[in-house]
Amino acid sequence: MAAVLQKFATQADPGVVDEARAIAAREGEQLQAVIAEAAALFESLAMNHPFVDAKKRIAFACVEVFLRVNAFKLHAKPMAIYKWMISPLRAGTFNIAQIEPTLRNSARPV
Repeated sequence: MAAVLQKFATQADPGVVDEARAIAAREGEQLQAVIAEAAALFESLAMNHPFVDAKKRIAFACVEVFLRVNAFKLHAKPMAIYKWMISPLRAGTFNIAQIEPTLRNSARPV
């Protein structure tokens, strides 16, 4: 991104490019924090049995709402998400280490 910004940085105010870089860095940091929190929420709700039934659906719905409240959205097909979730959930291995990279690859700013 820096190369692209530098290529077009022939405007009268070079501070604009620096500001754009700073905004991009803040957005990246925000994404990291939101994804980490979403992964922890997902694992907790899916693995700790807080509900009698529908824990997978409720866990996913809560994470989806959490991401949207924080101005992010998952960009993945529902069946792909289901397939990604179901095997580790059945095996009891659904954890943050597995969840976070998948959310990071699927979440985008709205």
